Amino acid sequence: MMRIGRAYFNMSEEYMKELGLHHGQPNIIMSLYKNDGQSLKELTKGRKVKASTTTVMISRMEKSGIVEKRVDPDDQRIIRVYLTDHGKAIYSRLKEINSEIEKRCLKGFSVEEIIVIKRLLHEMVKNMENSRE
Repeated sequence: MMRIGRAYFNMSEEYMKELGLHHGQPNIIMSLYKNDGQSLKELTKGRKVKASTTTVMISRMEKSGIVEKRVDPDDQRIIRVYLTDHGKAIYSRLKEINSEIEKRCLKGFSVEEIIVIKRLLHEMVKNMENSRE
């Protein structure tokens, strides 16, 4: 299991470097693509990290032109984060990369085997998420 995790991490890190992304940034991009305009608090809660980690990451992404911060028009105390056009383009590339990685991982398996693998991995993720509660 650890070898699979490490191999996947190394493979995805190659792609992230090509895009100029740091660890954790793809998750924020994907989250904002699904629900643009989240507050810093919402982004932190969804990732289960410290608020300071999210703040630093968003600042770095803002400097790279991936996101922009805006004050909430209804509550000036809340900062909302939005993907820029550049950030949306990166999201599209991330989807392509995920597909490429999945193809590389599942190369040589039959359709039936892939269905079983995906089902088993899904169950493993559920087990690991449930063990944290």
